Amino acid sequence: MGISASVLRFRYLSTSSEDLMVSSRRYRRRMTRHTRKLPRHPPAKAHFRLLGLAFSLALQNFLSNVAGGMQLLASHPFVVGDFVDAGGCSGTVEEIGMFYTKLATLDNKLVQLPNSTIVSANITNFSSQPTRRVELKVSASYDAPTEQVISLLGRMAADHALVLDDPEPIVHVDSYGDNAISYVMRVWCANADYWTVYHDLMDGFKPAFDRAGIGMTYPHVNVHMVDR
Repeated sequence: MGISASVLRFRYLSTSSEDLMVSSRRYRRRMTRHTRKLPRHPPAKAHFRLLGLAFSLALQNFLSNVAGGMQLLASHPFVVGDFVDAGGCSGTVEEIGMFYTKLATLDNKLVQLPNSTIVSANITNFSSQPTRRVELKVSASYDAPTEQVISLLGRMAADHALVLDDPEPIVHVDSYGDNAISYVMRVWCANADYWTVYHDLMDGFKPAFDRAGIGMTYPHVNVHMVDR
């Protein structure tokens, strides 16, 4: 009986140790499979992706500005010294670079515009032609004959030394408003004299009308009181 009990106890211990070894092996295998499924170094990959995206966007803007600069240098829509309206900004061209174009505004601000912005929008060059048309509008009272007003404005245009004779100055009735008749004057001058002619004629309207007895009306309301 003692021998049988010892044999049974040995078999039980052997079986228990084998089961523990098998269970340990299975656990290690499961842990190995689970570890293989986990991504390795996810923060590093995410950082590289973000850096790649930022680099591609910067490279796209760089190439767009370079292509815009080459297009400006090849097509010559303006040169240094021209007064232009480009990219939503008006000013005198100071510098045309490979990436940016510099404009000096009328209030003496220096604006740098990306070349890609300039070439993708409309460009108006006010200095490209030797002459330029000045258009002015002025209102006069309905009491003044239209022939008198047109004749007066025509003499003002003809008497200005900087107004060109060819093309000939034009003066017409522009519209009939609620309180006054609107007249339009169109004259031509050298490009460099545009603002001088504009301000000289604009400043002269009121004194000329006063001397001729022509009223310059403005919106007003007449109230008539009736006694009952």
